[in-house]
Amino acid sequence: MVSQTFSTEDYFTSRKAIGEVLHAAVNARLKEFGAFVEHFQLRRVVPPTRTDDSILAKLVQQQRVQTVTQVQQSTLVRTATSVISNEAQQLVVVINSRAARDAQLITQQAQALAIEIKQNATAEAYAILKDQLNFTSTELLKYVWIDNLRNLAPTDKLFVDVDTAVTRL
Repeated sequence: MVSQTFSTEDYFTSRKAIGEVLHAAVNARLKEFGAFVEHFQLRRVVPPTRTDDSILAKLVQQQRVQTVTQVQQSTLVRTATSVISNEAQQLVVVINSRAARDAQLITQQAQALAIEIKQNATAEAYAILKDQLNFTSTELLKYVWIDNLRNLAPTDKLFVDVDTAVTRL
């Protein structure tokens, strides 16, 4: 049979040429009966069932490969997303730690500066007091000592004959 010499794909890609070959084969066969076919048209091509099954199997296999590929890609994307998220969380922790450290450093520097300003102001006030009252250094120390005694709270204790005369506990 002439029609079986062509592949299923040929019927769809070379339809006109196959039609001409089949037209010539039909006329050759009918010639012995004195018949002739003037026009021949290849209208409906039905591939064999095994061809349909083969095409379907190929399509199913291709779909399986695509599904596996998509699953792999989605797994890679989820993994990459997880890695990026973890890196971002670690970066947030580092930034927060640095900010806390910097804040503590700034606070401590401000407290140290405040103590320095207070001590400088106290020293300047004592220097002015000493100059205005014409005190000697010894007299100024006695004045400061007496002033501290006057300003003791009722719960403060005074220890005498120790290295430090006034201690607040």
